[in-house]
Amino acid sequence: MLNGFYIEEVSADGAAEEAGLKRGDVITEIDGAKVEKFGNLQEIMAAHRPGDKIRITYVRKKKTYTVTLTLRNVQGTTSKIESVDTESMGAALRPLTDAEKSELGLKNGIIVSSIKAGKLQDAGLSKGIIITQVNDKVINSVSDFEEAVKVANMSTDRVLWIRAKTQSGLNRSYTVELGESQITTKKRK
Repeated sequence: MLNGFYIEEVSADGAAEEAGLKRGDVITEIDGAKVEKFGNLQEIMAAHRPGDKIRITYVRKKKTYTVTLTLRNVQGTTSKIESVDTESMGAALRPLTDAEKSELGLKNGIIVSSIKAGKLQDAGLSKGIIITQVNDKVINSVSDFEEAVKVANMSTDRVLWIRAKTQSGLNRSYTVELGESQITTKKRK
């Protein structure tokens, strides 16, 4: 009986595909450590980061093969993904009160209660803007916004598409790049 981790699917353009792994292969070892169940695989992989090279031993059609592959992140690159939190976005956010929703004719949204240098200001958001959707997710609370940022952070695009309204009712759209920050500071001598 063969012990190992059965590969059900190989991501297109992923490290496994590049190394030649295919659906139906069974991974039996990683860097010499036996892989007998998914927990073994998770434990071994947790010790590695994007860019690390690992040696995989696998079985295909009763033959054993060994390949070396370079791990990639979820975006398909070897760089470590820096998470972007709402604080680095440069805005304080709060949910709309029921009275504000009623007055503005809105069912949902969070308001930018203050803004400073950061990704939201860079994208053009200002104090008083009401965020109603992020990447097609309806925003009812600050935690909804944080979850949308987290999901976008792990996507290949790393972009927030924000639908918003001004307090006078005008529709606005903003694009926030979650990649490298464009903010630079100059030191004076």
